[in-house]
Amino acid sequence: MSPEERRAKNREILMRHPRKLGVLVFTVGVVLAYYSLIDPIVEARHGVQMVSLSVKGGFVGLLAVFIGLPYVILGVRAARWIAPTTGESKRPLYALCSIIFAGAMLATWAVVSYLNGMGYH
Repeated sequence: MSPEERRAKNREILMRHPRKLGVLVFTVGVVLAYYSLIDPIVEARHGVQMVSLSVKGGFVGLLAVFIGLPYVILGVRAARWIAPTTGESKRPLYALCSIIFAGAMLATWAVVSYLNGMGYH
């Protein structure tokens, strides 16, 4: 199977089931973000001596949340923005990816700063 055929097949699957795939990506992101970022905050609030924070896991989890959410809410419209065909403009994709990346970076930075403010390093 050529790369073009593989891309066409993946796009067909994406266009047929955007909300289902969005729920899957969103759920995986929530689980990763919870165990990587939220759980350490809960532990810190309970006064645990040392907390384990996975910045990479939290960042990837937040990216998955922010990518899955438009699929869940918008369905096929989000799929068209995120996976444009060859002739379509990629500007909405670039804008959306920039917003998603910035949001995940900001949220991860906020959690790290919060834990540093509580005395965890």
